[in-house]
Amino acid sequence: MAVLSRLIQISSSLTTRQYTSKAFCKIKPLSREIARKKVILTGGDLTIQQLVAIANDDKGEVEVVLGNAAKWKIETAREEVESEIRKGTAIYGTTTRTGPEKEKLVPELQRFQRSVAAGYGGRWGKGVDFFPAGTCRVGWVILLNQFAQGSTIISPGLSEELCAWINTVFNTNSEYHKYLPKIEKSTSISYADLTAPMQLMLETLAKHSITDEGSGTENKGYNFKPGEVLALGSSNSFTMAEMLLSLAKLESILKVCEEAAAMDIEAERASPFIISKAAEEVAQWQEKKDVINRMRVYLEGSRDWVDNPSSIHPFCTLRAAPDIIANTWETLNNAKKVVRDMINGHQGNPAVVGFWNSSEVGAIQVGPVCSFDSTRLFCNQSNVQQAVGCLAVSIAQRTEHMINHNGKDISQLFSRRLEVFTEASLRDCLMSSQVIPVSMGRMKCAAGYDWAAPAAQAAAALDKCLAAAVRLMAVNLLVSCAVVRNKLGEQAVKQIGFGLQKLFEDIQIRSFEQLEPSQPFSFANIIEYLQDKISQDKAEHSKEILNTQDDDGYDSVSSNYCDSFEPAR
Repeated sequence: MAVLSRLIQISSSLTTRQYTSKAFCKIKPLSREIARKKVILTGGDLTIQQLVAIANDDKGEVEVVLGNAAKWKIETAREEVESEIRKGTAIYGTTTRTGPEKEKLVPELQRFQRSVAAGYGGRWGKGVDFFPAGTCRVGWVILLNQFAQGSTIISPGLSEELCAWINTVFNTNSEYHKYLPKIEKSTSISYADLTAPMQLMLETLAKHSITDEGSGTENKGYNFKPGEVLALGSSNSFTMAEMLLSLAKLESILKVCEEAAAMDIEAERASPFIISKAAEEVAQWQEKKDVINRMRVYLEGSRDWVDNPSSIHPFCTLRAAPDIIANTWETLNNAKKVVRDMINGHQGNPAVVGFWNSSEVGAIQVGPVCSFDSTRLFCNQSNVQQAVGCLAVSIAQRTEHMINHNGKDISQLFSRRLEVFTEASLRDCLMSSQVIPVSMGRMKCAAGYDWAAPAAQAAAALDKCLAAAVRLMAVNLLVSCAVVRNKLGEQAVKQIGFGLQKLFEDIQIRSFEQLEPSQPFSFANIIEYLQDKISQDKAEHSKEILNTQDDDGYDSVSSNYCDSFEPAR
């Protein structure tokens, strides 16, 4: 009862007074001209759509701030940690070293904190890919949102400093953008990403403190408190960032896949029964019903509904297209749920638990945990990889069927060697959609870890898989539109579904049919068109969360998201 009473008292206090902690009073707000939107981190309701908007913002238009309750939780947790430090309590990674040296106590010297950062922040230096800047920003926002639960050892000062860098270094118009380094991939084994966030930290807040730059003394970077360096790397936030941005991309890709499958029905002149209302009624699960419904909308007005079908029983993979696309949607939706849980859940070692973040734990507890959730992340990514692989095979089979059955009438389907591009893109997609063997997660390192699921490697593979899938769709749409044009003639665009007419015209103006047979063809324009189409869909989806400005020049906010957004004043 005492704990409940205390929580009620705190809740009432937070709703009736402005947060006044000295550590948070130094935050410099972005100017009204720059900050258009504001994402408030509470530790519990961050969404994938918000993070997509944050990733896409390199002009300082989306400001990230901590909610008042989150600030209080962080400060309360650190006060308890400081109390334990004064008592001489051994706290993993805070008063002790880590891994095989965890029994050794450490000095409370800034130099030691810096040496920890240097140890974790090594580089390959050559021969690796880099994370996009937007992915790095999302990784830091996820990390800060996890800090917002007050379950780690960080101080209000570090959370303030991290927030300031999130809002500046990724802004190409900011004076701090010059500090932004390239962050290497291929450095995580998923018991925590460690190296990528350390590389980013070493070149930013470790070199220069935004919050203390006005003190008049030489700026030597943020002054880390015991344990804070480890906390900055003690999360799989960069792996989660890469995965969730891939999931958002896959969502947009699937919408194009539905259009492409509908175009294949037009090309095949197949029976439209497979996307009829009757077929929708007998569909076994909701995602399949939704896919059938949307494909039917694309084909509204098509002559396919009145012409005699080419076959009473269309090509098998075409008949199965709604099933295969719907399965990918279902897998995607399940993965998004897991990611939402994880970006709003605790990660890190050690954990701090007390009345501010638990109704069940009364006494303050600080202890070691293995809260990196790499196995859950890995398994869900693996499911998505398999689903995309199945979808890719379906698209390739439909494409090769159209090439084989229409090449005699459209000679360039053969002479342009489109089966080569189909097969090459499929193989790239399948290579990166193969589930990584679980045995790769086995470890026998000196640090004492026996298992770390290869989630980072799966996230990187999914990113490559989707890039290959876009190339495969480019071939598929090129072929299907050419077949439609051949079968329906000059007026083809007027005879296909209303929802497909723009796509048909956009592909046709980029088709090999615009070239002389003696001129080589490049897929570049179609791939760029699809990439733009996918990016625009993601941007429009995020605008449903980040609404347009109202008449006062401030942000209007959907009531559905009031807990995590507020007008930027």
